[in-house]
Amino acid sequence: MVVPKPLVVGQWTQHRLINDKGQPSLSTYKVVGEDGGAYWVEVANESYYGKTVTKILLAIPDRANPSTMEIRAVKMKDKKGRVTELEGPMIQLMRSAYQGSVNMLAVSWQGLPRESANVVAGHFSDCYKARTDASWGVWHAASTTWMHPMVPISGLVKSEGVDHPTSMELVGFGEVGATSEIP
Repeated sequence: MVVPKPLVVGQWTQHRLINDKGQPSLSTYKVVGEDGGAYWVEVANESYYGKTVTKILLAIPDRANPSTMEIRAVKMKDKKGRVTELEGPMIQLMRSAYQGSVNMLAVSWQGLPRESANVVAGHFSDCYKARTDASWGVWHAASTTWMHPMVPISGLVKSEGVDHPTSMELVGFGEVGATSEIP
């Protein structure tokens, strides 16, 4: 049975995204802390329009099943550097907006076909290839995705849109060194 690397504080991945208008951005996932058996996972999105950061305290009892994952706290940093913390009922109200990002951490590769992939971060032999559905807030896209167990956090190597001309490509990753951008 193939399983992803366990989450460890310090891991990070960075992906270059190209949206359906051809505009690039960078998305960096980081594991920046652990609290009571849950992990602080931070997502920084950087584009020509600015940078936003979302930090989610996430309990992950089963990496293969996103419905078991529980969002316990959320902090957000907007383009102007203002930090907002969501608590209690607000977390439940915003859960659907963050669920797409959380779902990227759910990993199940059993029975998937294998195919190699070349990206900026290197050559990955025998990636697991799947059709995935990703969403963030109201944004939704079906994609063909290549994942590899050597890549921390989600395993994501690259993704190409099926219904939109979008792409995501791994440009860097590491096992140590991730630090939080939100106190």
